[in-house]
Amino acid sequence: MKKETLEKKIRIAMLDAGLNQKKLAEILGVKPPQISQWVKGERNPSITSLKKLAVATKKPLGFFLDESVANIVGDNNSGKVHQQNHINMSDIKKDEKILILEKENAYLKGKIEVLEKIGRNIKNKKE
Repeated sequence: MKKETLEKKIRIAMLDAGLNQKKLAEILGVKPPQISQWVKGERNPSITSLKKLAVATKKPLGFFLDESVANIVGDNNSGKVHQQNHINMSDIKKDEKILILEKENAYLKGKIEVLEKIGRNIKNKKE
């Protein structure tokens, strides 16, 4: 199975949330060219920006982080990519971890509810 790049995951998250680059930039408090750079893979968001992106798009932070992207998250101030900048939950403060996990839990519960509703609809159609 092919792993998605960070820029593709950002585009997918934006589409799923119904956000364009301008609206996402407004929500995150950044300028639209910055979002464009992320989407094109020209620059990588900081961990802070990824956390905000996860909240804005209602995606779990883990959606954006995996072994293929965890070591290439950039520094928004310099625009450089840091190969040594490994990201894991220990980089995030305890209260932020709780918020992220609560949002991820709510996101997953929402997905389960949708799947249960689909299952009920299928069952009703068969009856």
